[in-house]
Amino acid sequence: METKRRKVDDECRVFKEEWGFKYFFVQSQSKNGKAICVICNDTVAVMKEYNLRRHYETKHASAYSQFKDKQRTEKFETLSRSLSSQQNLFRKANSENESLTLVSMKVAYLLAKKGKPFMDGNIVKECMMEAVGVLCPEKVKLFKTISLSRNTVARRIDDIGNNILHQISGKTQRFTHYSIAMDESTDVSYTSQLLVFVRGVDDDLNVTQELASVNSMHGTTTGADIFKELQQTLTKYNLDWNRLQGVTIDGGRNMSGANIGVVGLIRKAFESAGATVPIFLHCIIHQQALCVKHVDISCVLKPVVSVVNFLRSRALNHRQFRSFLEEIESESVDVSYYTAVRWLRCGKVLLQFFKLRKEIKIFLAEKNHPETLLSDAEWLWKLAIFADVVTHVNNLNLKLQGKNNLICDLFEQINAFRAKLILLESHMNECNFSHFTCCEKFSTETDERFPTIFAVKVIPDLKLEFQKRFKIHMTATMATFQVSFKWK
Repeated sequence: METKRRKVDDECRVFKEEWGFKYFFVQSQSKNGKAICVICNDTVAVMKEYNLRRHYETKHASAYSQFKDKQRTEKFETLSRSLSSQQNLFRKANSENESLTLVSMKVAYLLAKKGKPFMDGNIVKECMMEAVGVLCPEKVKLFKTISLSRNTVARRIDDIGNNILHQISGKTQRFTHYSIAMDESTDVSYTSQLLVFVRGVDDDLNVTQELASVNSMHGTTTGADIFKELQQTLTKYNLDWNRLQGVTIDGGRNMSGANIGVVGLIRKAFESAGATVPIFLHCIIHQQALCVKHVDISCVLKPVVSVVNFLRSRALNHRQFRSFLEEIESESVDVSYYTAVRWLRCGKVLLQFFKLRKEIKIFLAEKNHPETLLSDAEWLWKLAIFADVVTHVNNLNLKLQGKNNLICDLFEQINAFRAKLILLESHMNECNFSHFTCCEKFSTETDERFPTIFAVKVIPDLKLEFQKRFKIHMTATMATFQVSFKWK
């Protein structure tokens, strides 16, 4: 026997406008959309005419049954407007609270992004109060309620970090294939910092690239130590080892060692599990930096670093040097320290030193600390040559950086630079300074001949090193990617 279905649309669940006139009820604007009495503000759980009528008859019929027709309609509208005003007041207060919290979160995010102390939140609030007091004084009371104390900023940043971690974890769960990149370096406090980057793709070919973790290693930094940190990072994001397709590392022994290095330990783990061993790559940017270090520029770099240290290491010398540059209205206002760990620093230091060579010579003479090489035209030619060559390499380094670069794009940049080296070599032989701005400038200031024999040795050495590091390895890498990488 077929059961008789209830007519839900006719008797309940859907609010009818006539119930307002009959029983003084309106539908709530909240998500649940329950019926609410405009007289006592009570709600009815089940939006059914019987329930509304019973509520009205038992609680309000004796007082409101006297209202008829137009008078009843006006009374209902008055009560409805009163209820709406109360709801809007609470809704506005909730909206303001949400906005204040959002402002606090955004300020905390900016402080963390810029690496500022947490207590700077109070300074930001003072600046906001000064601006609001001038532009819109009526909003001063509202802005005073923004919480930017040190503890609040710390708590906000912690919440933002947890939220970002949650978002990344959600994305990594959808990875079908992923690769990792690791970089280990020592900071100013002699603490080893291991950075692990992850890049993956899901079934819809959406690529996600994020910094997965920063691990401080206070003890040893052997391959086993780094491998342990890597395991913890992958476990935190629930990343399956079987989906790992590529590992990018630097050339350190603790990373690239075939037996006890990270590469060897990962290979052993995959082979013991019977899984396909991922592709191991040496960071392209790191290899490019090693190519430059292969070229011996010590004859120029050591004197430059010595002079820069004299100018910068003593506060008095540095202040006097900067004042001297301001007095003569020099285009450059200072020289930078040379730091070997920063790959772009060498080119910047040489270029700054070349531009300020005359000013530095005069200043050193006034300080009774003359540098004879600054009067040697042959050495200045070498300075100009290396400044131009390293600047070209720095430009390549900047092109290799950035997000969402595919290996084929990087390979194209390397090939283009190798072709450029051939052009630069021919220009060196012809004393053509079209691509050598420092050499071109110095050629107009000296009668000393361009040291062609010395110059033509620099480019071939650099060209040979690029050929050794990239020709075989990059070709093999591209072929491996084409064979092993499969889209689902």
